[in-house]
Amino acid sequence: MGAGSPRKLGGDSRGAGQVRSPSGPKVGYSLRERLGATSIGPGSEGVGAMKKAISKAGAKVTRKPGRRAPASLAGSRRPPPTRNPARIELVVTLLRRIVSPLKSLPVQTPDSVTFIRPENIAVITSSESRRLAVYDLEGDVWARFDTLSELEGRLAGDPRFFRCHKSFLVNLYAVRSLEQTKDGVLLTFRGKVQIKAKVSENLLKPLRAALGL
Repeated sequence: MGAGSPRKLGGDSRGAGQVRSPSGPKVGYSLRERLGATSIGPGSEGVGAMKKAISKAGAKVTRKPGRRAPASLAGSRRPPPTRNPARIELVVTLLRRIVSPLKSLPVQTPDSVTFIRPENIAVITSSESRRLAVYDLEGDVWARFDTLSELEGRLAGDPRFFRCHKSFLVNLYAVRSLEQTKDGVLLTFRGKVQIKAKVSENLLKPLRAALGL
């Protein structure tokens, strides 16, 4: 062996796998330090000790008590969500605010018949000429020739409509405010609607309840 070549240290097992330079400090780590074994030697005992050391050195996936293991490790699926009637009713209400469950309502103009969606109606009122005036959220006014009671029955499938006066059928979701005036309570509406709806005294309480007041 040449003078400049590293030499293997013999003797006990502590030097196994260890390399020293003739003029420098220890290079690398001993097999014992890498595996954490107390003794490694020939025969079945040495092999068994090596297996134990390798087993201890291997990575293990553990979970702390009281914490749920990830689904990818646990191999189990989450239970299906339970039905929540209150949440379902809320979703239905929100959907009704967007789209009415009813068909479009035909209204008349001097030249044609136009169809308007119920959710776009703000208020419907009867006039002295026995015609109905349908006000939409854009401020347009449309005519119908049936009675307010007949139209109320037609819109009964949509809970947003409320008969607040003998002459007014209103869309609750289009109401902007309730105003107390010397002539009684009046409803104002969102959008470009200029008309105000009267509220009968005997219908004020159920109207407030319908509005969540």
